[in-house]
Parts: sequence; structure tokens; C-alpha cells
Amino acid sequence: VAEGAEVHVVTCTGGERGSILNPRMDRPDVLENMSEVRRQEMERARDILGIHQEWLGFVDSGWPDGDPKPPVPEGCFGLVPLEEAVEALVRIVRRVRPHVMTTYDERGGYPHPDDESSKGAATPARYVAEGAEVHVVTCTGGERGSILNPRMDRPDVLENMSEVRRQE
Repeated sequence: VAEGAEVHVVTCTGGERGSILNPRMDRPDVLENMSEVRRQEMERARDILGIHQEWLGFVDSGWPDGDPKPPVPEGCFGLVPLEEAVEALVRIVRRVRPHVMTTYDERGGYPHPDDESSKGAATPARYVAEGAEVHVVTCTGGERGSILNPRMDRPDVLENMSEVRRQE
């Protein structure tokens, strides 16, 4: 940015179900207005850094806490079909035409459902935006694969991973 490069950040969710890590912000007024608080935080960060930022508008999945982890809420980004997330991102990639795109690695940063969804959409979106036809395929039976969909992170799925992958 300091040398004239334009930086565009795409934020997939509004952080509506985000955690409060700063004890001074752990107040009812913040919890009641989490989405607005997140927007204000992003606006300040955007201004300080001198970047462009856009919201995709998906609903935050929240952190599924527990053992086993509970299902993520219906309608959240972690459950959005990959094609829908890719389509939303492709519109921005075609308009911005970035030279470089960064996203989470194949592990998603850490196992937050939204991080996994965003990294799953970013790479195909780049290729689709450039006109390539993209098909997502599984190259193995998945018997040792990771479970990325929180709804499928259950003991019965783990015990029968190969069969579940074949049915997908």
C-alpha cells in the first residue's frame, strides 16, 4: 500500500456470532450489536491500512464449541454450497482483477467452519473468474481425509469414512 499497490480484502461474513476476546468489550451492548461492532472494527482497520474492503454478506457460523462439536446453525456460511460461495467471490475477482490472491491453506487456518468455506471458495473462484471450467473432485477414497463440514463431524461418519466419501 505504501508503494502504491491496491489491496482489496473480501470479508465473507459479518462476524455476527463472533467471540469476544477483549474482556473490556465483553458487555451486553456489544453482544447485542455484534454485527455492527464488527463493521465498525473493519471500517477503522480499512481506514488505518488504506485498503479496499467488501462484504460478501454470508452469515457467520460461530465457533462450534464442545466435544463433540454441535452442528453449526442453519443458513450460516459454513453450510453454504461451495458453488454459491464461489459465485459471490467470482463477481469481485472479475471486477478487481487481482494480481495476487491470498487465502487460508488447505487446513483453513484453524478449523473454524467459515475459514474452511472461504479457503474452499477462493481457489476455484480465481480460475472461474479467468474463464476456466472448474470441477471439484476427490482424488482418493477419503478414508484418511479431514472432515470439513461441521455437520458431518460425527463418530458414525469417522467410522465409515470411505463409504461416506463414495456417497458424496
